[in-house]
Amino acid sequence: MTIALCHILTGANAMLYYSSYILEELRAGDGHATSHLSKEILVGMAKLAGVCSAVVVVDRIGRRPLLLLGTSLMLSSHFVFALCFWSLDASHSELVQTIGEWNLYVFIFAWNLSWAPLMWVVCSELLPDDFRSVGMGLTFAVFWLGSALVNQTLVSIFHAIGTGNAFLFYSVLTGGSLSFVYFKVRFAVGRLSTAAVFN
Repeated sequence: MTIALCHILTGANAMLYYSSYILEELRAGDGHATSHLSKEILVGMAKLAGVCSAVVVVDRIGRRPLLLLGTSLMLSSHFVFALCFWSLDASHSELVQTIGEWNLYVFIFAWNLSWAPLMWVVCSELLPDDFRSVGMGLTFAVFWLGSALVNQTLVSIFHAIGTGNAFLFYSVLTGGSLSFVYFKVRFAVGRLSTAAVFN
């Protein structure tokens, strides 16, 4: 269940659901209209590219390296978002807006490279055979309840502390997820053994 919690702390599901909102916030005050359809297409392409990349390399390099890579990219993306929104608070810059937009696509790619496909795989492989069905049920409940909470509070956090500060907050939470994967999740390339996962 801690793996599910680490996934929740990245804020990835909420980022996907509010991707259009985030892009509109980046473009606030800009007279250049951007097609909503083109944004959704690029988000979809980033998701597809991430999942396809994961399918190609996961059995070659293993689950843990992909989780570390994806989480590191997501942490970096949160911090870049913070910098972009702090800069836009001072003055609107088309370059900063463009960086922010492409940063969202990098975040979506990184999420679909790592947590989106691998959380369920890793959790099912971690759990002992005699506890797997119950454990996966609990993991499912924790993940979707936590995701619902994040989805309901993301915009409120944006308004309460500022969008840039909110992304800094999520970068810290994502750093916690990265630390957990690095220090606690131990397994080899390919399918992991339930006997040798956590230290």
